[in-house]
Amino acid sequence: MLIENAREIINLHFDLYINQPDYKITPRIIGEINELQFVQINYIRRYFGYPEFKGRGIYFVGKHLFESRHRKDSYSKENIFKMIKRSIEVNSFPSMDFRTINRVSSSEKNKINLVSTNNDKLEGNSVQYVSVFVFSQKRENGLELYNIIPYGDNRASK
Repeated sequence: MLIENAREIINLHFDLYINQPDYKITPRIIGEINELQFVQINYIRRYFGYPEFKGRGIYFVGKHLFESRHRKDSYSKENIFKMIKRSIEVNSFPSMDFRTINRVSSSEKNKINLVSTNNDKLEGNSVQYVSVFVFSQKRENGLELYNIIPYGDNRASK
């Protein structure tokens, strides 16, 4: 669930990337995953022998998300905000890519996805959002939102 001023934080970060691309942005909390998602994520991570997350906060920097969705795929800030909101909703479920789990780098093992259970219509396409979170040793009390992948939208790069 997003906090009340999440939209303002996200817009501020995107505006900084547009106007001051070299500016070092401090991660800020924009929301939190719910208790069930937290328990499920830690269960998956324990199963694979990865460290558990200690907090439910969702940190936002946004550089990769800005580059991939806004610059490369031409999504508006408003559409990106809707993707973020939709991808972390209450009924989204955690997932790891089990097909590649033994072939990924150690940095990939620090990622977990939340998959939206509801599809949206985006410019005529049925789209399912997958949010990609990164676990950072610097931020033990939460996850960093790294990217949103809108599966089903033809213009989205993967």
